[in-house]
Amino acid sequence: MSCKDVFICHASEDKDSYIKPLTERLKDNDISFWIDSEDLRVGDHLDQSIIQALNSARFVLVIFSKDFLSKEWTNRELQLIRDREETENEIILLPILEDVSQELILTKYSFLRGRKFLKWTELDKLIHDLQHYLQGTAFPNNNLLFSDFLSHMSRFNAVMHWTARPVPQKETEQFFSALQRFFYGHNLFLEGVNDSLTSAVDNLCRVLCRLDSFDGYSEGKLAISIGHCSTFLSGSRDRDMDLNEIIYNCETVIDSNSNLSNKNRSVLIIYLILLKYLQSYSGKRSYYPLHHEVGNQLHSLFSNTLPSAMAASLPAIHDEYEWERVYEHTETDWLKLRSGG
Repeated sequence: MSCKDVFICHASEDKDSYIKPLTERLKDNDISFWIDSEDLRVGDHLDQSIIQALNSARFVLVIFSKDFLSKEWTNRELQLIRDREETENEIILLPILEDVSQELILTKYSFLRGRKFLKWTELDKLIHDLQHYLQGTAFPNNNLLFSDFLSHMSRFNAVMHWTARPVPQKETEQFFSALQRFFYGHNLFLEGVNDSLTSAVDNLCRVLCRLDSFDGYSEGKLAISIGHCSTFLSGSRDRDMDLNEIIYNCETVIDSNSNLSNKNRSVLIIYLILLKYLQSYSGKRSYYPLHHEVGNQLHSLFSNTLPSAMAASLPAIHDEYEWERVYEHTETDWLKLRSGG
C-alpha cells in the first residue's frame, strides 16, 4: 500500500454532500488521499486495510458532523489517530467542522482543546495549509496563543521546581497548591492524560491544601475525587467508596494493567501516593515530608509530554530575547506563588 498525503476520516452519510467535493479539490491540487470508497478492494481485510492506511498517511482529515458523532467506527478511528499522535509526538489530526459546533466537539473530545478548527466553508484555507504542511514550509500547531502558553508554562514551572529534589516539609502545603493548579482545567503539559484522572488529582489536592480544617467542603471534594478516579478505573462513577477501597483499586490497576499509557500510569501513581498521604495524615496531625516518588513520577510524566508540547506551541521562530521573556514570566509567577499572591 502506497503512503498517501491524507487519510479522510468521515461518516459514510456525508459522502455525497461533503466528501465528494472535498476529494475533488484534493485531486485538483495533486494532494493524494485514502478513502474507503475508492481504495478498498474486493477481498481486502477491512480493519487491517484502514488501520494500515491511517498509520501511513502523513495527515488525517477528520470531518466532524452529526452523523460522525453517532458512529462507533468513526470514534474508533479517532482513538487510533489520537494514539498515533501520542506515540509519534506529532500533530497529524486536522479537524473540519460540517454541521456541528466547535463547542459540541470539544465537549465530547476534550483532547482537541486548543486545536485550530476549520469550517466546511474554508476549503481554500484547508488546501493552502495542507500544501505548506506537505512541503515542510509550515507545521500544524494547536492554535495556542503565546500568552496562554506562558500561563501553562508558569504552572508547569511551579511544579517542575520540585521534580529534582524532595519536597521540604515546610513547603508541603505549598506544593499541593501548585499541583492543584497544574492539574486544574486544560493544561498543554497534560495532553494525552485521561480527563477523569486529572480531575481526580485536582480535587484531591484541594483536600490536601486544607488538611488542618477538614470540613464539609473537604469531604465533598474527596467524594468527587474518588468518583472521578473510579470513572477512570472502571468506567462508572462511585463516590461511596472509602479511602481503603479506592487505594486498593488503584494498586490493582497499576500492578495488573499493562494497557495503561506511560502518562496515565505516572498520574495514577501520583494519585495513589497522595491518597496514602491523606490516609496517614490523621496520625501525624501536621504536614510531613512527601514521598520522593511523586517528584519521580512528575519527571516521568513531563519527559513524555514536554517535547510534543514545546514543538506544538512555541513560535516557529524564537530568539534568545524571546526565551528570556518566557523565563522572566515563569520566575515572576513562581515568586507570586511562594508569597501566596
